[in-house]
This record gives sequence, structure tokens and C-alpha cells, in this order.
Amino acid sequence: MPREGSDAPSPAAACPACGRANVPDATRCANCWTALDRHPSHFALEHARGLRNRRRLLAALGAALLLAALVALALWVRPDPILDPPTTQWSAAQAPDTWPMLHGGPRHQGAALNGAPVGGEVAWTASLGAPASASPVVANGAVYAASQAGVVAAFSLDDGGLLWRYEADNPIEATPAAAGEFVYAGTRGGRLIALDAADGAERWSFQARNPIFASPAVYEGTLYLGAADGFLYALDARTGALRWAYDSGGWIVGSPAVNDVVVAAASSGGAMHLIDVKTGKKRLVFESAGPVADSPLLGEDALYAASGDGRVWAIDWRALEYPLEKGFNFWKTNLYAWGMLGDLPVAKGLLWSHLLSGEPLQASPALAHGALYVSAPDGALHALSARTGESLWSVDLDAAYLSAPTVSGEIVLVGSERGLHAVDARERASRLLHAANAPIGSPPALAGEHVVLLTADGTLTALR
Repeated sequence: MPREGSDAPSPAAACPACGRANVPDATRCANCWTALDRHPSHFALEHARGLRNRRRLLAALGAALLLAALVALALWVRPDPILDPPTTQWSAAQAPDTWPMLHGGPRHQGAALNGAPVGGEVAWTASLGAPASASPVVANGAVYAASQAGVVAAFSLDDGGLLWRYEADNPIEATPAAAGEFVYAGTRGGRLIALDAADGAERWSFQARNPIFASPAVYEGTLYLGAADGFLYALDARTGALRWAYDSGGWIVGSPAVNDVVVAAASSGGAMHLIDVKTGKKRLVFESAGPVADSPLLGEDALYAASGDGRVWAIDWRALEYPLEKGFNFWKTNLYAWGMLGDLPVAKGLLWSHLLSGEPLQASPALAHGALYVSAPDGALHALSARTGESLWSVDLDAAYLSAPTVSGEIVLVGSERGLHAVDARERASRLLHAANAPIGSPPALAGEHVVLLTADGTLTALR
């Protein structure tokens, strides 16, 4: 027993905080760890003071969050910058006798739905004189192609005769684009060159801070250019004047896809950026599970892309990301991980995804007849429903290093190290249309009755 007059707590002392009785000689409550020698009135004062401090802290945090939300909302709804219209309305627009940019046109759908019957007869051949890794393009009755030696050359579509030749100061690895009076090509040195389509003379150039591996896209007077410095540049197609620049935060190696509302660009790390074509303001950033190595594709209702985790994605290109929305989704995801939410939040804009391969998908899909055609690393061509992502069929081409598909009517054309393959989408049968002496790693161009190939050794071949 404690001595009379001792300061030690009495046996079975009640906790001044929770009221629980404690064992003799205890100095702290076994339930809430409050010191048992504290007088209840002192504890009440301290508890009230603590509550007031917590309320003040919560009020300050709430005010800070409200202020941040108001600032974000003000920035989001601020008036868009008023830009002068571009000085021209040139577009790299696809037509029956033209294929003016990578995958056909600004949307990158890679298809000529009313294409002429595909034959394997060689109409002509020509050489760039150096290895090449890009696709040819067709406009103005000419075939334009670029080589890794930095050469851009124009050949007659009729007979393959050389029309002109331009030598850049750095290698060119991206497909050129032709619109209006110019042909545009980006170099590994980061320079975009605008050449006169008639004679190859340089008219203007634009210097990015890092290499250009992405083909430019031209739509309604604006040229959209992605570079390895992480920026998407919008330039006046006739003058080269900068209209706006958007920082994606990662390398852009695939050509941007453009329609009347958005320009879509994939950056390294797996982010797909949807940007307003007129203002350069962000509309949505969609994070996929793997990087998109090639160009995205814009359909009527969805943006499609193939990624490095072996998936094909469909994203609602009309989706808008609101202020602080990504932060709320981040906390929802954490709450799901902690078991406090039953369902994982769905990424904004996601329509569907389809796991197609255990290996990275490196080539853009093509869109035709409600189907997406996708080349896989296993040497197969796959057809998926563009609406649901459901697998429709696949054909084994018995080849490797497949290019992105190009669709002519009902025939899907795919390049490989063996040559050019033709797959009948109705019969689901394939044949080797043209045996090449070097790999065909880039998709062919379609123009009228011609199919134009560029092999890795720099040889141009026109089939009809």
C-alpha cells in the first residue's frame, strides 16, 4: 500500500481521460496512455485546447484547399488566348490519288476504303542511295522519301524518275509530310525543314531543342510537330511561325493525330496527351501502362493506340479533365489500395483496353470497316472490334518485324523482313504479295493504282 500523503496514484485509479480503472501503481492508463497523476480539470483544459488547435488547423487546411481549388478553376476557365488564324488552310489531306503523310492523313487511320485492287506487278524501282527507316508519301503526282543519310528526294509517281534531291545536315528518320506547296521533314539534329514541293528548295526551317523522330502532321494551315525535347509545337504551315507550344514532359517519338477539336500526342512513359488544336491547352492526359512507340489514331468516337505493355487502348477523345480531378482520383486509388473502396476508379476517358500480346506493341493500328488491324510481335495480324475491343480474328503471317498495317479496300497490307504481305479481311487468308531484298519496316503508301514501298536499304518500289 502507498504511504499516507504519497503522490502515487491510488489503487484502481480512474483515468482522467477515458475513465477506465487501472491496476495499482500504474502511472499511465492501459487504455489510452494518459498520465494518471493528471487532475481531471487540467486534462479537460488541455483537451479543449487541443480540440481548438485541431479545429483551427482543419479550418486553415480547408481554406488553403478552397483557395487552391478557386485558383485552379480560375486558371481553367480563363479566356483562351486569341490567336490570329494561320496564313493558309493547307492540309496533308488524304485523297484517292494521294497519301501525303504517315498513315495516310492527319488522323492516321491508315486506310483507303475505296482503294484500287492490289496487284504485285512491279511498275518501277528507284534508290535513295542510303538506308531508310521511314515511309514514302505521295502528293502532287510525286513520291517523296527520306533516308538516314539526310536526303529528301522526289520521284515521279508514273515512272520513278528523279525530280529533285535535297541534302540535309543530319539524318532523317521520320516520314516526311506534303501539304500545299511544301514538303516537310524533321532531322535528328532537331531541325524541321520546309522544302518547295516543285523543286526541293529550302523555304524555311524551325529548330527544336532535341532530335525529331516524329513525322509532322499538317491540318488546316497548322503544322503539328513532336520532338524529343518533350514539346508539341504548332507552327504556321506556310511561314513556320510558332503559334503555340505544349510541354508533354517526355519524348514525343510518334506523329501527332489531329481532327477539328484535338491533337493527340504520346510521350515517353506512357502518357497520351489530348490538346485543344486552337489554343494548345490541355484537355486530358491519359496514363497507359506502357509507352506508345508509334502514332495514335483518331477515329470518329475514340482515340486508339498500341502500347509497350502489349495492350491496345480506346480513349474518348472528347473527355475533359477538370481542375483537381486527377488529385481526387489519386486519393480514390489509395483508398482502394487500403481496402476502403470496393472498386478501383476507372481512368478518365477509358473506353476499353485489350491485352493482345505479352511483348511490346511497336506499330500503330489501322482502322477500317469498324475493325482495328494490329501487328503483333509474334508475327500475327489481329483484327479487333473498334467499338468493344473484342477479338475478331487473327492471321499468322509467318514473319517477324511486322510494320504497321495499311488497308486498301478489303486488303490489309503489312511489311516484314520477307516482303509485303496481303491479307484478305473477308477470307482471312494471306499471301506474300511482293518478296523484297531488304526488310519493309514502315507501312506502304497508297495512291490510285499504286502501292509504294520503301525498304530498309533505301529502295523505292511501286507496285500496281
